[in-house]
Amino acid sequence: MTKTILFMCPHNGAKSVLAEAYFNQAATEAGLKINAITAGDDPYDAVVPAVVDRLKIDGVDVSNHQPRHFTAKDLQQADLIVSMECNIESHVPAGKTVTHWNDVPLVSENIEKAYEVIKSNVDQLVETLID
Repeated sequence: MTKTILFMCPHNGAKSVLAEAYFNQAATEAGLKINAITAGDDPYDAVVPAVVDRLKIDGVDVSNHQPRHFTAKDLQQADLIVSMECNIESHVPAGKTVTHWNDVPLVSENIEKAYEVIKSNVDQLVETLID
């Protein structure tokens, strides 16, 4: 059975998109049957263009990703919820835990630094999931 990780950032147009793309790539390479999805609590109309450009470097096309608001079903079905500055605590179902990645800088200030922190966090997460 495939597990699901929900990556969340407020606008679902930058940090969570970077995390989803890198996680799905790393999970596939590690042979994990885990799928990442994304959502936010105040979604943009589109993915930040710098994110689209950055991920193209890695051969990932997110130009058609449509930022969206999280749903109760997203939270309920997620095996792991990772929040990057989202205010969702009051919506999280009982028994679910939210992991906070508050160390990720704003993409608008330094996309490369944000991506490197996300990659490091994802790599650590994948290591814990391999066992």
